[in-house]
Amino acid sequence: MEVKQKLIKNQILIIRKLNQQRWLGRSRRQERRKFFEPKENEKVERETLWNKKEQSSELI
Repeated sequence: MEVKQKLIKNQILIIRKLNQQRWLGRSRRQERRKFFEPKENEKVERETLWNKKEQSSELI
């Protein structure tokens, strides 16, 4: 009886660990997506910053 309970406890712990890892993987993937695929307004902001840099380099 005790052996069975220990086995069940171990299985539950393993499942929890796997779920945690999957969740971590998912959140990392979302962060990566945010980094590589900026939203529209972020793209515009970056373009304007880039244009400002180019203008300032032309002045120099």
